[in-house]
Amino acid sequence: MKRQNYRHKAKMTGRRLEILKLMATDLSFQEIAEKIGITITYLYFQNWRLYCYLGVNNRYDAVFVAIQQGLLTKNQLSRKVKRELYGKNNEKRK
Repeated sequence: MKRQNYRHKAKMTGRRLEILKLMATDLSFQEIAEKIGITITYLYFQNWRLYCYLGVNNRYDAVFVAIQQGLLTKNQLSRKVKRELYGKNNEKRK
């Protein structure tokens, strides 16, 4: 199933942007759910819709695309996420 097929149905909501920002800090999904007061199941649903909106399949790609689209800045990233996105061995995202 290609996520791009569902992009027109997904919207960037305030909740999804909040989740995206927390994903950039490298919190686990459980930690994100607890921090914003939602269930892990609801977080997974919102995460799937977020991936659909951005046309990606994982959290690092979601953060990378969000930076390209101006939804996030590099300053909002944790060191671990920065290494994953811009590390010297990661040719895909350079």
